[in-house]
Amino acid sequence: MNDLIDAFPKTPGWSIVLVLVLLIFGPAAIFSRESAEKLWIIGRAVAWLRTRQQRSIDRERALEEATVRHLKGRIASLDSQMGEMRADFDEERQDARRRETQIRAEFTEAKEYIIWATSWAHNVLTMHSFHGWKPPIPPWMTFEQWQATRRDND
Repeated sequence: MNDLIDAFPKTPGWSIVLVLVLLIFGPAAIFSRESAEKLWIIGRAVAWLRTRQQRSIDRERALEEATVRHLKGRIASLDSQMGEMRADFDEERQDARRRETQIRAEFTEAKEYIIWATSWAHNVLTMHSFHGWKPPIPPWMTFEQWQATRRDND
């Protein structure tokens, strides 16, 4: 501490300069915010601390904007995937309807054959009772023969 005091000049001019600086700037001017920011390193540190909150807000905003951009891109990707899935489902639905129509047509044809076969058997039994045990039996057709005959008649 004595070294610090010894570093000050011993002449009375030193104290006059100190008094003039205090009178010109005054304690309010020396310790004001503007003076502290301009003249002192502490002032710059205070300014940095003061703007820290705004920088933090700016970083958060940039992060949120990046997140929003990412989510918008993801949503667009999911929308395109949904469109593709809808198209696939529409194709599957059309294919299922086509197969259903085909199966119904085959079912109707098989049903008509069963009706024909039942009618044939009924006619044979009726002729059996009408002609005795030796009726003239009409020719029996397989399903494929019946289909061919039916197509020829249509």
